[in-house]
Amino acid sequence: MTRAECHRAVSPATKRIIERFFGKSLWFGFTGTPRFPENPYPLMGDLPRTTEELYGACLHKYTIQNAIHDNAVLGFQVEHDGPKDVTDETDSSRYENETHMLKVLEVILNKSYHKLGFQNGKGKTFEGLLTTSSISLAQKYYELLTRVKNGETPLQIDERIKQVLPDFPKFAITYSVTENEDGSQVNQEKMKQSLDDYNAMFDTKFDISQITSYNSNLNKRLSRKDPKYKSRNEQLDLVIVVDRLLTGFDAPCMSTIFIDRQPMGPHDLIQAFSRTNRIYDKNQSRMDRL
Repeated sequence: MTRAECHRAVSPATKRIIERFFGKSLWFGFTGTPRFPENPYPLMGDLPRTTEELYGACLHKYTIQNAIHDNAVLGFQVEHDGPKDVTDETDSSRYENETHMLKVLEVILNKSYHKLGFQNGKGKTFEGLLTTSSISLAQKYYELLTRVKNGETPLQIDERIKQVLPDFPKFAITYSVTENEDGSQVNQEKMKQSLDDYNAMFDTKFDISQITSYNSNLNKRLSRKDPKYKSRNEQLDLVIVVDRLLTGFDAPCMSTIFIDRQPMGPHDLIQAFSRTNRIYDKNQSRMDRL
């Protein structure tokens, strides 16, 4: 008998390999984001494309609506702050420019006081996640945010924010660094600089050869489950990502996801939103931002 977390732990191809090895296996699948005919797996030969094709008829459902009703998780709140006069939403030039990016950062830095928990005081604020459409755009946001913090842009951080956290924002970035990808050399050089910034901020010693260890440390720092990370000195306010941390990551103190990209597919979008609806404390005020 095999119990599997569908989709992430056991893909259709992996499941077929295991089934061929264990000829008489019995499978039970668990998933928070089932694949239906309207959001199937990509076509790959004769591999199953839906959860029902993979695991058979559904035995029981406990949906996000049930969890919200039971107060096991928080509900979702969504705001749209993008331009309202866009005729061609696929025109990336409307978004991939500094004017637009500064508007996004204005929302994150100066208009998210309650969403990021500043009313709770130092050491008890929440975190945000900014997801972009590409590694290069994530890097541009990181560099622009560095300039904002250094006072090198028209965007200034509000004094009300600085009164609570004079060192705000403390931020990091994470993305895939692969030797064989196009632009890999540039990505590695930029990641080295980001690692230097992270090391200076937290007195760590990560280099590009330790990217896995860096990501592990980043995850722990964001989740704040270790008492060490309850201290403001060890906390982050924002992490910039492309696809990392959008699924399979649990940080109850992460309150808000800022999405500056085309929305993901339904199952990926729900998983991303679910990074921000974990119960953390009685004062929390959560907002998923689209």
